[in-house]
Amino acid sequence: MSGSNNGLQKKVSDAYPNAVYVHCRSHVLNLALAGACTGIDNVRDLFDIVAKITSFLGDGAKRKEMLKQNAATEANDELTALLTESGNDDNEEEEDEDENDDDHGLHKSNKAILRGAKKKTVPKLCPTRWSSRVETLSALMAKYSSVMETLEQIAAQNKGEPRHNAQSYIRLMETPQFIVALVVVQFILSFTAAVTKILQAKECNLGDAYDEVNGAKECIRASRADDSWIKLWGKIQSIGTALGIEITKPRTAVNQRHRAKIITESMSTILLLIVLLKRLRQDSKSSTKD
Repeated sequence: MSGSNNGLQKKVSDAYPNAVYVHCRSHVLNLALAGACTGIDNVRDLFDIVAKITSFLGDGAKRKEMLKQNAATEANDELTALLTESGNDDNEEEEDEDENDDDHGLHKSNKAILRGAKKKTVPKLCPTRWSSRVETLSALMAKYSSVMETLEQIAAQNKGEPRHNAQSYIRLMETPQFIVALVVVQFILSFTAAVTKILQAKECNLGDAYDEVNGAKECIRASRADDSWIKLWGKIQSIGTALGIEITKPRTAVNQRHRAKIITESMSTILLLIVLLKRLRQDSKSSTKD
């Protein structure tokens, strides 16, 4: 539609020569998110795996019903409560005007997880709209134990390829690398999705859009602080605890003269968060320029 030769841009320019073409800011932000995420191996692998898992679970009414039944358990509610424990929202629909800027990203993340917990299943991953992917990731986080249980049931009740695929997805979801990437990416997409939403709103105005963009930029800045990392680490540990997986922190000795420091899953989370935030900050500059 934006083609300068045969697209809508050309038609409008022919009718109104003085009209200035402005690319959709929401689409530019979507491109920035796509560029930042696909440029990091761990994040790209995360979305590939999630796309396969959600497609696998949505293949047939029987699998969907199994997931619905497993999701309607107290264990599912307990995991959601643990994931939203820090920066808890008293009311999902109520906007907290006095919320701390440093907790703004966590506030958005928790609201997305609470929305995901209310879904009956885990929606399939949208192939094009990156901002909507936070809904899939949030539902997966809230229903992590239920998804694992459903995959185990599918593996036990089937043979051949379905059994093999279910077992493969279970092994992938048990890896700390997958859990780390899921928590970090869900956190970042949760506050960038709010920007996309307001840019697409019919009642959008320049002031509201400017405030939301600045809020997202502040989230990127604040997310590099130790406090944000500690809260994300708590979410990672919550999923690990629910699965019975121990996710350890790296050694923090100041002086290491005779031994190399081991980069564990915890350290990889810090590196992933920093790299993804850096790429997002660079790629989003063009989408927020006047």
